[in-house]
Amino acid sequence: MFSRKTKKISSEFESIASLEEVVIGGIKQMILVRGENVENPVMLFLHGRPGTAQIGFAPKFQRDLEKD
Repeated sequence: MFSRKTKKISSEFESIASLEEVVIGGIKQMILVRGENVENPVMLFLHGRPGTAQIGFAPKFQRDLEKD
């Protein structure tokens, strides 16, 4: 079994850093929710298709988005 977690966010606000398994249409999916302030709006980014998930690249490309 793999460990599924995401690094905590250090922020002066109440932050969120959560990696959750959900079932959508009978299929297990992973949802990554990260942000420096829980009061900020949510941006939904749907990526990949079967075999092309990009969740592993999220920390590199989404760090600036987590601030806003």
